[in-house]
Amino acid sequence: MLADRCLQHADANVRFFGASTFTIKINTDKEYLQQEGDQVLDRLMSWVTHCLQAQETHLVLSKLSASLTAYFVHPGVVWKRPVQDLARRTAASKSASAIPPGLAFTDLLHYLENREIRFLLTFIDDLYSAGKRLIGLGHTQVAKTLQGFQEQLHESFEDFVELVHYVSASQEKFEDRIVWYTLPAFNAIIAYVNFHSVSGAAAASKLRTLTPLYMGIMFNHDGYMFVSEIFQDILRDSYSFLTENDYEQLEIFLCGEKTEGAMKQIQNGMYDDDEITIGYLLLAYGESKLSVLMRMETPMHIEILTRLLRLLQCKGWPGEDDDVICSKALEFWQSFVSELLDMVAKQPSSWIPNTIEFLRQPVEAVWTKLKWPSPKEEEGWDSEAKDMQNTFRNDAADFMQDAAGLPNFHLLQGFIHSAFQFLERQAWMDLEATLFCVKALTEVFSQQEGHEQLDALLSAPGFTHLLSSEIEIPIKLQKSLIELFMSYTNFFERHSQFLPQTLTFLFRAVRSQSLGLYASRAISELAATFPKDLVVHIDGFMTQWSEITDLDVKGRLLEAIGSLIQMLQPESEQVRAIGVLTEYLEREVATCRLILSRGAVVEGQQSGLHVLHCMHRLAKGLQAPDDTIIDLDKVRTLTSVWSRHEGQGMQGRILGCFLHVYDLLKADGEVVEAACDVLRDGYVESIPGPFVFPPQITQQILTSCPLTSNRLVYVIETAVILFGRSQPKNLAGILETAIGCLGYIVSLLQSMNGNPSHEPVAAASCLTFTEKTIERYSDAYVDPAIQQEAPMLFNFASACLTSAEILPKRAACSLWATVIRQYTDGDETQKALSSWATKVYGPLLSEALVKQIGGGCARSELDELSSPLKELVGKHPSAKDWLSQALANLVPESGAVSDQAKRTWLLKIMKYGNRSTSSSWIPG
Repeated sequence: MLADRCLQHADANVRFFGASTFTIKINTDKEYLQQEGDQVLDRLMSWVTHCLQAQETHLVLSKLSASLTAYFVHPGVVWKRPVQDLARRTAASKSASAIPPGLAFTDLLHYLENREIRFLLTFIDDLYSAGKRLIGLGHTQVAKTLQGFQEQLHESFEDFVELVHYVSASQEKFEDRIVWYTLPAFNAIIAYVNFHSVSGAAAASKLRTLTPLYMGIMFNHDGYMFVSEIFQDILRDSYSFLTENDYEQLEIFLCGEKTEGAMKQIQNGMYDDDEITIGYLLLAYGESKLSVLMRMETPMHIEILTRLLRLLQCKGWPGEDDDVICSKALEFWQSFVSELLDMVAKQPSSWIPNTIEFLRQPVEAVWTKLKWPSPKEEEGWDSEAKDMQNTFRNDAADFMQDAAGLPNFHLLQGFIHSAFQFLERQAWMDLEATLFCVKALTEVFSQQEGHEQLDALLSAPGFTHLLSSEIEIPIKLQKSLIELFMSYTNFFERHSQFLPQTLTFLFRAVRSQSLGLYASRAISELAATFPKDLVVHIDGFMTQWSEITDLDVKGRLLEAIGSLIQMLQPESEQVRAIGVLTEYLEREVATCRLILSRGAVVEGQQSGLHVLHCMHRLAKGLQAPDDTIIDLDKVRTLTSVWSRHEGQGMQGRILGCFLHVYDLLKADGEVVEAACDVLRDGYVESIPGPFVFPPQITQQILTSCPLTSNRLVYVIETAVILFGRSQPKNLAGILETAIGCLGYIVSLLQSMNGNPSHEPVAAASCLTFTEKTIERYSDAYVDPAIQQEAPMLFNFASACLTSAEILPKRAACSLWATVIRQYTDGDETQKALSSWATKVYGPLLSEALVKQIGGGCARSELDELSSPLKELVGKHPSAKDWLSQALANLVPESGAVSDQAKRTWLLKIMKYGNRSTSSSWIPG
């Protein structure tokens, strides 16, 4: 066959292909082993022995081992003691005389040379790696074949142990470090045993005899890296495998000179893979012995903790490639603190105060790592390095927050004390790291003492001078100051006198290219939180805003100004202030028009977007903090400047800017979305305002959006919000707008040709819009044009019930539930619409629901489908007849359903409504 011919070829690459062919054939051809039987194994063994004698390459031999493994794991194959059989056949190929049948495995090994032993070890590695993979499949059919497979693997544990002991005792016969080559197989067996816990107890007693041998390699050889990696895996995944004596030996190694040498290299940042492996072994040991180490009862435990601390004290920054171990060390100390907190909560002990005191050293080491490098050093960092540094800082914040929960640790007070010292010395980067920690702790502390100390820091003369003066401080420190202010706004509630100097600092930061948006967000948050305190400074806000040149920052600051404007009294002052801003918007619109007239489309689009974004920010700021959507039918008649000529004139100017930009750029999706955001800002207002546009504007935006627009759904959802909000039904133009929007929705659905799968998301949004208008503006359906198109609307909604698309189906279920509910619960118009719809579509609706519940839908869709079914059963007198006829016509996909089963289901539905839908649905 092909494999045999390839293995005879002179080219090693072709021979590799031949060995691979055996593996592929065994894995993919189900009849191959049934036809060939034991002949396959004989041929494989023949090639193994041939290749071993011919000094074949490692790649070819490894593929032959993979082929033997594929044969072993094949369902139906029973290969007793595969390791012994391989050793026997290999020995027989070398011996001039026959091998006695009952010769012990250890005696067989005497016939084998170094090369044959290494192949045996490769085969064992492959066997147990495959064993772990098979068990991990967890498939029932596979599991049925596993029992015999596992028994064969378990028998080979003893063979491997004997093999290791033999080569260890006969090292003079083999190459140097032959025992090292047993490590991959040992690692594979340990992983198998850990994954398959049933065999763990039996295997452990045999395998434990090897750990002293492997630990000896760590102690006595220079190349201990791979041994250390194996013990890392054991400590993480199978720590119960090790005996107390094993742990004692590990402690001796981790406290020994070899580990100390590695620690010095790590601390100096001069380590390679060997040293980093010892560092990881130290961490793995620490994780497995947390509850013992934290008691600090022996000198060795104290030394190991000290070395774990030193992993945090290595040179460099977490963002640098040569400091990869620092983040792992932080994870250990996070686990350490978490475990300590649990012990404190369960049973306070005499050793805990000493351990808490020791923790001050890791806290200090973590704080040191929080400091950023100098700007010159940071210039060489890419985005990934900066992300790593920020990730470490976030993890460090979690660590600090946990540590702050320890009794008598007083972490916040310590950092505040340090902040005073760094502030006095102008040690800016030390102060930045300290304020970062303070900010993290403000999220978790609640003691009055902590508030008093933090207030004392923020109100200290040196601190206030830092904010109000022109002192040059690093960007990173400015950012930490901003974060601290935003996380601790309670300070300004008690000390509002410090708001002006804080804003002075923030407005300086706004002019920084790297801090502009960040600082502007902070200003907006302060203005929204303390508008009454800051409204007296609105002229200063306007002056600062007028001097800003960055358009994004300028737009965001409008939100802060809006928060202050809505506090001005009398209301005429609001109109005056908004007039100043409107003049700016009008100038920007003129600029946009000029840019577009010159053919600069991209620049013109950005200019137009800036206008809409400014409107959006200003509208958000003008919303009162306690704004909610309320029913204006129940609210007294409101008099507002925005209802009078003065305010309406100003709104007209704003609306003119809005429509001008939209008309210029309505083909651009981003512009359409930005325009919808401005409309939505007005929807949440409960009283007239500058951005509460007439409803016809929404219709204008909707009807100008084609089906091909990538923002169509966003526009429809904007209209849904308008007609779903509570507002007077006699609002000027609202009914006419509903009729106009419905007409456009009908045209959109017609363009889908009755198939919601063409545009499923848009179809669902159209049905939701239809539902909202039925709920609140049913008079729109009295309009002759809408009456004419109503059948198309409801036909489409019926088609969606049986659609494969989940979104239209959900929307249709909700729509039909609303329509049927109005049969008894609506006003006269709604009842008339519901009566007509249910009379015409009731049988079709019943058939669609029964077909879906009878097997046409996924079980996860039953809740949605039960909603219209419940309303139909509970509201309409003809429901039973319609459902009965639908059941008679039902032909489930899975086969026949008896008439008795159908009758039983119908009786349950009529008696219990949707409660029986999910538990007794018709099998289909």
